[in-house]
Amino acid sequence: MKNYLRRRKRGLNMFEKIEYTVKRIDGDYAYLENVEAPGEELKCVARALLPPEISEGSMLDYLLGLGVDSYQGYYLARPA
Repeated sequence: MKNYLRRRKRGLNMFEKIEYTVKRIDGDYAYLENVEAPGEELKCVARALLPPEISEGSMLDYLLGLGVDSYQGYYLARPA
């Protein structure tokens, strides 16, 4: 609890970064493969949450913001 209050006072945010490859696009959904765990099940994500310029084979970075009071995630396209 003490650490939480210290972070809250400073307004610190931490981010977790996960790298994905777009393996398949099927209508309004894209199927992403975690670069660090290629054998795992593909993650299905609505295309509305992804950058519009993605295509099959695109690389994405997912940034999960671990804020003081909330969590937010962002998908960012990586340059080819």
